[in-house]
Amino acid sequence: MKAILFQILFFLRFHRWMHQRISIRDEGVILCFHRISDHKDLMSPPLKVEVFESIISYLSKYFEICDTKNFFENSSSGKLKVLITFDDGYKDFIQNALPILKKYNAPAVHHVIVDAVNKESVVWTEELNSIINTLFTQKEFGIYTFGQMQLDISGNRNATYDSGMKVYNTLMHESKDLRMDAINILKEKVDYQSAKEEMMDWEDLRTCLENNVEIGSHSMSHDILTSIDDVNILRNELKSSKEAIENNLKYTVNCFAFPNGKHSSAIDKMAIEAGYDFVFSTEERYCNLKFEKEVLPRISIYHNSKYESIFKLYNLHRFVKNLT
Repeated sequence: MKAILFQILFFLRFHRWMHQRISIRDEGVILCFHRISDHKDLMSPPLKVEVFESIISYLSKYFEICDTKNFFENSSSGKLKVLITFDDGYKDFIQNALPILKKYNAPAVHHVIVDAVNKESVVWTEELNSIINTLFTQKEFGIYTFGQMQLDISGNRNATYDSGMKVYNTLMHESKDLRMDAINILKEKVDYQSAKEEMMDWEDLRTCLENNVEIGSHSMSHDILTSIDDVNILRNELKSSKEAIENNLKYTVNCFAFPNGKHSSAIDKMAIEAGYDFVFSTEERYCNLKFEKEVLPRISIYHNSKYESIFKLYNLHRFVKNLT
């Protein structure tokens, strides 16, 4: 029903009114993508390749797709500006997203997790997702208790998803050690296969740089920065990740995206002091093109419907929420 509603709004050209509404203000749009794949995932479904191409095709017609430098320059083609960003550094970016970006001559920014690029560890969110997916697909139904948490895996997809999200939200507020202890207990209960091969390596990142994709940092380990009390560890996540990318790629890193969008004013200041020109959150609003060292908002695109995704990039979902 929702998909039909967005399709009707599209054919009524409501999206064109929203486009004009942004264009008359000094604002641009920064988008945030993650995985681009037709792979099925219960907890974190990727954006389908066909849907991604339809979005990039639409952007190429009606927007000026910019790199970070051109996005904030005064010069303009007269079109609404958009900056395309990705987080995490999944291998399917090389396999599925990059060919489409090249087809439409679209620049992008990709924020990567240094430990994942080094193959030293798997991002904790990916570990949790993979465990839940494995238990669900193998029909290992039951209640898994670990610490003060419970994970309820059942034949009901929605109930399993809700239980997984409850665990995810609980772990997000725990320290890294407690979070990994909990995940390791779960790993012992399932025939779990590591997801290390799903992340890009340094050679992949060099391919990105050769094809108009800027590389930014998404921290060293994808830890929740607001859960870290040790200033030295925070600096390592922010500054050492920048230095590691620069040393491996011989490339100046100007962008940083907060893991899971979590940050504070103190962390914002540390990120700027670490030498980043552009620092990105996941706050869903348009971007002031006359910013001065502020945290930049991004609109996340993850709906596997062409029409809903188009309205999402105009932030209709937040617009409607503010009205209700």
